[in-house]
Amino acid sequence: RRLSVFLKGIKLESEIYDEEVKGPAENIIFTKNKLTKAGEGFLKSKNISENNIVRKDGFVFYSKKSGGEEVERTFQELFIKCINSISFDKTMKWEKSGFLFPRPIRWIIGFVNNNPMNFSLGPVKNDTFTFGNRNVSNSKIPIFNGYDYFEKMNENYVEIDFEKRKAMMLSEIKKAAENLSLTLIEDEDLLNEVTDLVEYPVIFYGNFDKRFLNLPKEIIIAALKQHQKYFSLKKEDGSLSSYFVFVSNAPYADTEDIINNNQRIIESRLEDAEFYYKNDLSHNIKYYENILKKTVFHDKLGSFYEKTQRNKKLASFVLKQLDMEEDNLDLISMISKFDIATEMIKDGKEFTKLQGVIGTHYAKAMGYKDEIANISREHYLPLTNEGELPESRVGIAFSIADKTDNICGAYLSGNKPTGNKDAMSVRRDSLSLIYLLTQKKLKININEILEESLKEYGRIELKQEISDYMKKRIEVLFTSYKIPYDVVRCALYSEKLIPIDILKKSILVKEMKTNEDFRDIVGGLKRVTNILKNEKESENKRHFENKFEFRLYESGMNADRMNETLLKNSDYEAVLINLLSIRKPIDELFDNVMVLDDDIEVKERRVQLLFFIRNIFLKFGDFSQIVFESPINAEEKK
Repeated sequence: RRLSVFLKGIKLESEIYDEEVKGPAENIIFTKNKLTKAGEGFLKSKNISENNIVRKDGFVFYSKKSGGEEVERTFQELFIKCINSISFDKTMKWEKSGFLFPRPIRWIIGFVNNNPMNFSLGPVKNDTFTFGNRNVSNSKIPIFNGYDYFEKMNENYVEIDFEKRKAMMLSEIKKAAENLSLTLIEDEDLLNEVTDLVEYPVIFYGNFDKRFLNLPKEIIIAALKQHQKYFSLKKEDGSLSSYFVFVSNAPYADTEDIINNNQRIIESRLEDAEFYYKNDLSHNIKYYENILKKTVFHDKLGSFYEKTQRNKKLASFVLKQLDMEEDNLDLISMISKFDIATEMIKDGKEFTKLQGVIGTHYAKAMGYKDEIANISREHYLPLTNEGELPESRVGIAFSIADKTDNICGAYLSGNKPTGNKDAMSVRRDSLSLIYLLTQKKLKININEILEESLKEYGRIELKQEISDYMKKRIEVLFTSYKIPYDVVRCALYSEKLIPIDILKKSILVKEMKTNEDFRDIVGGLKRVTNILKNEKESENKRHFENKFEFRLYESGMNADRMNETLLKNSDYEAVLINLLSIRKPIDELFDNVMVLDDDIEVKERRVQLLFFIRNIFLKFGDFSQIVFESPINAEEKK
């Protein structure tokens, strides 16, 4: 209906500052340090004296005062640019010049320092009037300054401030619920959406036939929310009530008429849902299996039935990783997706978002055990990189399988994420997968499940590309946990891509960054890395002629031997302590020998020793990625 912007604290003039301006070549202005006629003309044109000139690099420079422009004109230009820069999914041409906007612009009102601005958007010129709530009056409202605007709008049933409007609405909704001895089922997304739909919220409540309460509550809530934007209420025992709350933008509406109309509309929606529900339950799983065979998942990835079969094989692989077996995988794989073929879910209805939830309700109604029926809902969890997780091991396995197949399928079908495009929601699925694996503390190697998934398509060559992408998503997720990017990159270095191990290492390294011994050994390892940049690794030569070489080798061997078991047990703190024990021998080597010796044989022996030491550290992570703040920067942050 309207867009409002109010800015305070803007200076009326831009700041005045000295600007150095480059002039002509010095030899044009001066000859033997005396002004030429051209020089005199230049000074006169710029209204400056010879004392204002600085000579450097063969040119003359002078200083002039800049700034001090009035903000009003600049702000008008900026305002037009801002309107043009707003991005919308859909726009329309609504006037001859071709100015695009989602809807025709009816009026504009703008002030700078309480003075009306002078500009136009298409054929519409800025004026000094506006309109209030159209359900109350269509009369013009004169506005004399920016502060006057808010007061006049409120008097005419328009609350401009989003947060005030939202708080007003929420308070009134809760009062209505309390009057009915009920509680609001809070929904932040719906609350924000309705706040944007009304200018002056007025609260009403209605009631639908109690027979509809026989439907699953998720269906009723979806019917109330998706199209009608109604708020659901619950009883003290948590069960859904037949009462609902809705919000009007009409302060003086006919209360009885508006309530009856809204009750009639929602009962019509619920009758549709009741029909779908009864009709869907008149069929068995085999019926839906046949429909899934004809329902396309993606034109390059086959039918939904084929997807269930891929998910089944991959879930079986995951269960083996978890030392589990399941005898009902054929049935479970079908139950996980069968609701896609139901009338309630298909064709993009308001209930489509209940995919999985409906499958679970239907499977239970068909007589299947809860642990099997729940897979339909569980295997979609988590929906994002936070929130509810699947509880059962089979649900976890199918969730991993489904998300992995989605990710691989996107790459196979030419829909990998690029820039702002992500047609198959790979970003969401990848973050959800990593979140699931870390939250459930599962030691599952993503590279292995990617390989297993890609085998089904015969496209194993895509494994590295997808693995690299998953590493980037791990970095995105873990840095959102306030773990520095350099720490995550250190922990990511491994042939295995096990998110829970990477997270444990990252947390440990983050804590160790304040340890002086750790700082020193990272410095030593970076020196090792720099030396080895132009060297080639070969078979390690262990014939040491120098005690410092021998001490470093022995120290490395001891740490490596002890870390072999510790790494298998994920005891990364102990691994890091053992690695820190190599610090002194590294320092001694660098303090007492020249690694890149003139003697080729000596140099080669020492270079291979450094490769040996570096590889021991790489079994934990790539410490060359670690970045330490300089003392100056650290002090500045304080």
